[in-house]
Amino acid sequence: MARIFSQSFIGVEWTWSAGDPTPPYSGMQQNGSGSDAYEASILARASYPTNLGGAGGNGIMHELDDGDNQGTHSFRYVHANRSEIWMRFYHKITAGVTITQYTKTLDLDEAADRIIFGIQNNAWGFWQASGSPTFPFTSTFTWADLFGGSGSDGQWHCFEIHLKQGAGNGICEIWFDNVLVGSTTTATLNGSSGFSGGRFYTNQFIGGPGGPYEVHIDEIEVDDALRVGPLGGGGGGVVVVSRPPAATRMIGLVPMGMR
Repeated sequence: MARIFSQSFIGVEWTWSAGDPTPPYSGMQQNGSGSDAYEASILARASYPTNLGGAGGNGIMHELDDGDNQGTHSFRYVHANRSEIWMRFYHKITAGVTITQYTKTLDLDEAADRIIFGIQNNAWGFWQASGSPTFPFTSTFTWADLFGGSGSDGQWHCFEIHLKQGAGNGICEIWFDNVLVGSTTTATLNGSSGFSGGRFYTNQFIGGPGGPYEVHIDEIEVDDALRVGPLGGGGGGVVVVSRPPAATRMIGLVPMGMR
């Protein structure tokens, strides 16, 4: 098996009000409705920089107002159903954004279940959102550990996750900037079918920097056989123990709304 999803957003800019994206963004879907303050667009200013290895073009931009506990309409990505995935993407949030409890970053489809990746109980991890929440894995790595303080640093960071279904022997792994910050091989991830895509979120208990703020996402990539790694190498199952430069990138995505 191999790469099953890839998106660098090379093409024209696209705004939420324009309806579903058209080629070259085939397969991306608009989802949700609401005020402009909570919508997402595909814009050049959200592109991962070419001098850091980005492909150029555009990236996804989420916009929220300061202090809102509100979902952002975004994009859903879809790929072939798999019981194991590695997913890498690049992420940047306006400097000075803080959280007070939890925030959702990525919502992955697992049959009728939803596996959320984000901050829960002040640490990065995964939780199952359908019905009464369960917590397959919570790391000890915090918002402040990633950004070097209580507020975000306004820099690009490389996010990568690895999930494998299992009942008591499932796998959850998290990398930030090519450093493994948390993992388990005893998780319970046993949806009735495999992972088939997901959507990006920006919401819940986030405090802005004193005004509207943005989240940028670019270079998304999903693989079903090997770790993706950052642009420029470091994936393919290689264990990296030293921290590279903070900026990184991501590939592969599809639109959808969220709350």
